[in-house]
Amino acid sequence: MSATGLLLLGVVAAVGGANVFPEPRLDTLPCGTTTMNPGERVAIQSPNFPQNYDTDYRCQYEITCNPMESTYLEFICPSFELESSTDCLNDRLVVTYHGSREEKCGTDSPDGTITSDGWTRLTFASNAATTAPGFRCYICHHHYNTADTHV
Repeated sequence: MSATGLLLLGVVAAVGGANVFPEPRLDTLPCGTTTMNPGERVAIQSPNFPQNYDTDYRCQYEITCNPMESTYLEFICPSFELESSTDCLNDRLVVTYHGSREEKCGTDSPDGTITSDGWTRLTFASNAATTAPGFRCYICHHHYNTADTHV
């Protein structure tokens, strides 16, 4: 391809919104304890995602941010499908942060959740019965600033 053709291709890609520089790959957290730094993003997911997760599985994530008091976490969950059950008695993702504890199942995702500070505990558990495709969520660590209204 000529230099003019390459230049034209670059202009078309830039104008068309194509990203010629790939985003950095996010680490998928293993079960356990993690400390995040300001501006960092991580991913959590059910085992085998996007295929069905295992039965009789339990995984707990505990995430702490530096500094915990002046930061918060935001959950973005584009994929979330667990077994549905009354009161989430079967498969569930329990989302805990200071002042809140929520059990999520079916398609009731924690998407959009914002914590009160820089700490959360997430526990995924499945029983011995039905499974589903599971979930993939991104967790973003943000600093409070004067424009933020989160409490």
